Amino acid sequence: MSLNDQNSQDIGQQAADDFKRAGKRTGRITAKALRSKLGKKFAKLVASLIKTIIVKVGSFLLSFLGIYGIILLIVALTFLAILEAIPGADWYLDGGARSAEQIKIDQEHERAYREQADASVEEIEGIRADPDWRVVFMRTIKPSWAIGASLARYGMVSNLEEKPNYPDAAQLFSVLKPRFTYTTITTDVERWKTVTVCCSPEGKCSTTITYKTKPRPAHKVLSMVWTPYGDVPVQPLKKYWLGNETAEQIEDNEGSTNKEYYRKISEKSSENCTTTVWYQYENTEVNDLVQPELKEDQPRIANILMRQGVKEPDVPIIYQWTAATDPYDAAMKFFAGNFAGVNLNDPYTKYDNFDFSNVPQQEAVNGWVWPMPDAIGRVNSPFGMRWGKLHAGVDLGGKNYKGKPVVAARDGIVFYIYYSHSYGNMVMIQHDNGLQSRYAHLMSGSITVQEGQRVTAGTVIGREGNSGKNKQGKPHQWHLHFEIVKAKNFDRTPAASSRPVNPLIYIGAAAR
Repeated sequence: MSLNDQNSQDIGQQAADDFKRAGKRTGRITAKALRSKLGKKFAKLVASLIKTIIVKVGSFLLSFLGIYGIILLIVALTFLAILEAIPGADWYLDGGARSAEQIKIDQEHERAYREQADASVEEIEGIRADPDWRVVFMRTIKPSWAIGASLARYGMVSNLEEKPNYPDAAQLFSVLKPRFTYTTITTDVERWKTVTVCCSPEGKCSTTITYKTKPRPAHKVLSMVWTPYGDVPVQPLKKYWLGNETAEQIEDNEGSTNKEYYRKISEKSSENCTTTVWYQYENTEVNDLVQPELKEDQPRIANILMRQGVKEPDVPIIYQWTAATDPYDAAMKFFAGNFAGVNLNDPYTKYDNFDFSNVPQQEAVNGWVWPMPDAIGRVNSPFGMRWGKLHAGVDLGGKNYKGKPVVAARDGIVFYIYYSHSYGNMVMIQHDNGLQSRYAHLMSGSITVQEGQRVTAGTVIGREGNSGKNKQGKPHQWHLHFEIVKAKNFDRTPAASSRPVNPLIYIGAAAR
C-alpha cells in the first residue's frame, strides 16, 4: 500500500469520524433544544456545524464518493448519531431498542412500585366492612405505582440522562402512602330490653318496656385518610348485632342498621303477665353503605412531585404519563384532564382479540336495547327480594351463552371499570336521563371499552362470564348480572344501597 493510499484511507476515516461526532453533537443539541424550546438557536448551531464540516472535508469526499454518496453518508451517520445521543431514544421508539437486561430492570422496578402501592393500603383489609366496599375504597386511596416510572421517564427527558434513574421504591412510597386517622368510640353499649305484657281477666292489657345497658369497651374507627391526591373523610355508622353472628358476618360488617333489631333470649309467663327479654349490642364502624369521596387537592400532589425534582410547569406531564400507564388511577386521570393538550387516548383495558363481527344487531326501543343480543328475553333471576336480601338487578343469559357478547343497553358514557370481590369484572355506564346501567361478572379479559368512552346502544362492552365469588367463595354460574340505578352522575354507590329499579321497566320492551 502506497503512502498516498494510506493517507487517503486516514482522511476518509477521519471524515467519517467527523460526521459521527457532528451527528452526536447534533443529537445533544436536539435534546437540549426540545427541552428549552430554543428552536432558532438550535437551527443556527446546526447550520453552522454542518457548514464547517462540509467546508473541511467536502472537497475530498466529493472526489471519492460523488455528490449522491456524500448525501447518503451524511443522512445515515447523522440520523444514527442523533438517535444515539438523544437520551431515552430507545424508550421513545416503543421499547424496540431496549435490551433484555434493560427490560428486566424496568420490570423489577415496576414490580417494586406495585408491591409498595399494594402494601400502602393493606391496613384496610383489617377493617370490618363489606368486601366490595373495601375493594373500591382501596382503589380510591391507593397511590399509583406508575408515579415512580413516570419520574424515571421525566429524568431521562429533562436531565438528558442516558438511562432511567428509578426512584427508590420504599423511599418514594414513604411519601406517597396514605395516612390513616382513627376516632375513639366510647358510646357503644350492650342492651337488654324487657317487655312485660299483663292482661286483666276482662281482656285489658298493658305493656311495660324497660332497658338495661352496659358500656362496651372503647375501640377505634377509621375517620379520615390522607392521600397524596387529597383527603378522604370516612363517615361512621352504628350497627346492631345479636351476638350469634359468624366470624365472616362480623368481618363483612353484616350487622343491622335497624335500632329494633333484637334477639329473644328468654320468656317467662305468670298468671296474668308474660315477660320477654331481648338482647342486642351496638358497634360503630365505617359506613360501608356508601363509598367515601376523595376531596381532590391538586396542589398537594403537585408539591410532592416538585420535591421529587419535577419542575412546576412539567407537573401535568407526570399526571398524563401516570394516568396513561396506570389507567385504574382515577385521581391522576382527573388531574390530567384539567390541563389542555393532555392526550389520554391510550387503551385502558387490555383484552384478547375477540371476534365481535357477528353480534346480532338490535333496534332500540325508547333508546334501550337488550344487553345480551344472543339471549333476548332470557331472564334467570328477577329483580326483588331473594334469600332474604334485595337482588338489585336481573340475571340474564346463562350457561348456554358462555362468552356471548354483552352490549351497552343505552347511549352513555363509560365512567367506571373495576373488579369486585362479588361482582367480578364490572362496567358502569352513565346515561343522559339520570340513570346508570351496570354490567357484572363479565368474562376476564373481555372488556373492550375504557373509562371516559362514549358508547351507543348496542356497542359491545365485553362478554358474559362468571367472574367474582359468591358467599361460599365459589365462582358464580355463567350469567350477566344487569342493574339500573337512579343516582347522581357518576356515583359509584352499590345498587343495593342506592336507588335500584327493576331493569325490565326499561329494557323489557326491547325483548318483545
